[in-house]
Amino acid sequence: MLIMSGILYIHLWFIMMTLYDIGRTIRETRKFRKMRQEDLARDAGIARSTLSALERGHIQELGYSKVHLLLSLLNLEIKIGPANHYRPTLEDLMAEDD
Repeated sequence: MLIMSGILYIHLWFIMMTLYDIGRTIRETRKFRKMRQEDLARDAGIARSTLSALERGHIQELGYSKVHLLLSLLNLEIKIGPANHYRPTLEDLMAEDD
């Protein structure tokens, strides 16, 4: 995770992101932006208990449209691309942001 100018960038090169990872990222971003679970859950049209379970990694499945909406409300997105078999260097990450 990289924060520049108040914008959160997530680079997931070859790492497979699980629902647990997505929930953790949602929680970190929500707290960084000083949002309450109640407000985010209401805006996403889900129960606060569902959001809480997602953030704690205690949920097995949540539909793509709900995950996508939660990420959108936090100004986050998941990008899909070819798998790379190496970890990016700092230079790789900085070049991508240019």
